[in-house]
Amino acid sequence: MLLGIEDIADKDALLGPVLTQDIMQEADDALYALAAQYGAAREDVKKGFWVERYVEAYAFYRAALKNSYSAGGQPYNEGDSEDAYAQKVKFYQNEIKRLESKMSYKAFTGTEQAGSTGPYLSTIRLHRG
Repeated sequence: MLLGIEDIADKDALLGPVLTQDIMQEADDALYALAAQYGAAREDVKKGFWVERYVEAYAFYRAALKNSYSAGGQPYNEGDSEDAYAQKVKFYQNEIKRLESKMSYKAFTGTEQAGSTGPYLSTIRLHRG
């Protein structure tokens, strides 16, 4: 794993204490699955700002999801509001989406993709007729 619980636990006071090795492994797997979509092999993925932030956001998202009891709201508040974990779910879900839009081959590996001449790494086949 690129990051361990000890690397990120202190970055969220609510979710840090409830992180588990299973959650960290799932975050790591999600990172490598996303990297593969950009053509980055598992062994080429390097620790860097975007990679660390993605693992952190994904791990905290899963921890919040696992610990949220707000499916029906809080009983002492007539079901109107969400618990703190549910609020964290939304926050980290949005953070994951934001990070995914920023990711690239270079974000995962620290280098440009072979044959790349710029930031546009994909092609679209068009068929007319």
